[in-house]
Amino acid sequence: MLFYSTLFRRRSIDKTEWVKDKKTGKDKRISTVSKQERFRRLIKQSITNGLVFAYVLADCWFSSAGNMNFIHGQQREFILPLKGNRKATLSLQDKREGKYQPIESLALEKNQLLSVYVEGVDFPLLLTKQVFQNKDESEGILYLVTSDLTADAEKIQTVCAKRWKVEEFCKSVKSNTKLNPCLTHLKSG
Repeated sequence: MLFYSTLFRRRSIDKTEWVKDKKTGKDKRISTVSKQERFRRLIKQSITNGLVFAYVLADCWFSSAGNMNFIHGQQREFILPLKGNRKATLSLQDKREGKYQPIESLALEKNQLLSVYVEGVDFPLLLTKQVFQNKDESEGILYLVTSDLTADAEKIQTVCAKRWKVEEFCKSVKSNTKLNPCLTHLKSG
C-alpha cells in the first residue's frame, strides 16, 4: 500500500490569521500551519493509526529536505520527484565539503541509478532519470529519488506511476461531482 499526498491536498485549509501581503500591501488570511507541517502530521497520524504502506509518494511541493528527513526518521521509505535545479553530490566527502551541483548537471542517463546526497538530507538516496514523451511530442524528464537503497530504476518508476493514477482519479472525481475547486475556508470563532 502507498501513502499518497493527493488525498491530503484535498482537505480544507483553515486560514485564521490576518497578515499584510508584502508585495501588494493588502490584508490577507493565512494558515497558522504550513502545508509541509500538515503533510508531516498526516504521515505521523497514519503511522499512529497503524496504516500499512510501503512508500510515501508526493509531488514536488512535498519533496523538501525537511520532509525527506522526517519520513526517514519515521522508518518509512519514500519516492519523490525533484526539480532539475535541486542540488546533490555523488560522494560523502563532497557532501561534507558542501560541493553540490544541480542534479540536471550530473552525468545521469535514462533509467540509470546513482547514489547521491541531496543538499540538506542526512542520508544517501538513489536517483534515477525517467525520460518520457509528452502529449505534444516533446520530451519530458522526471528526476526521482528514493530512500529505498534496494530499489532499481524500474521499480522506482513503476511505483511513482501509481501516484499519477491517483492524481487522475481525484481530478475525475472533482470534475464529475462538481466539487468546489477551492477548499480554503474561513474558520469563524
